[in-house]
Amino acid sequence: MPENYNVLNSNSSNSSSGSAFCRLLSLTVLDLSNNKLTGELPDCWWNLQSLQFMDLSHNDFSGEIPAVKTSYNCSLESVHLAGNGFTGNFPSALEGCSTLVTLDIGSNKFFGGIPLWIGQSIPSLKILSLRSNNFTGGIPSDFSKLSQLQLLDMANNGLTGSIPKAFANLSSMKNPKINSTDQSLVGTEGKDGMLSFAL
Repeated sequence: MPENYNVLNSNSSNSSSGSAFCRLLSLTVLDLSNNKLTGELPDCWWNLQSLQFMDLSHNDFSGEIPAVKTSYNCSLESVHLAGNGFTGNFPSALEGCSTLVTLDIGSNKFFGGIPLWIGQSIPSLKILSLRSNNFTGGIPSDFSKLSQLQLLDMANNGLTGSIPKAFANLSSMKNPKINSTDQSLVGTEGKDGMLSFAL
């Protein structure tokens, strides 16, 4: 039976990220949040095809998220990259992560347009935070295909245009009661027990 590795957070480490984790092929949970880790993610990062939960938030990581090999089999369900210095376009590596439920890439330096494939390739998304980046262009109407989406935060970007009328189809976003700050998102339950949202 493969081992499950859990790297605990809040170690206040001054070390930079390395490729040692890429050899832990049975790793399912990786939490390095709230440290002082620096550097770029290694190209071998996507060898961790058993990884389900990854939290690198609130460190000093930088650079672009590495592209993946065509044979990549993504098992990620929860990705937290907020509060770093990541840059580049929206991470294309996530396009194959059809089981992704939570994605928080807020408070980084990502730029460019928000890709249309999010609404098509990540149907299980419930929480999506893109806040405090440099995204531009319009809001993709294909977001309306995310039938399970409960929280959507795109504040503090350079987005233009109107909110797509198709957003009326997002039935999981009833009773908006979200309190959001630059550093956190706190959700509350609506009458029917579903997490609400605010833009």
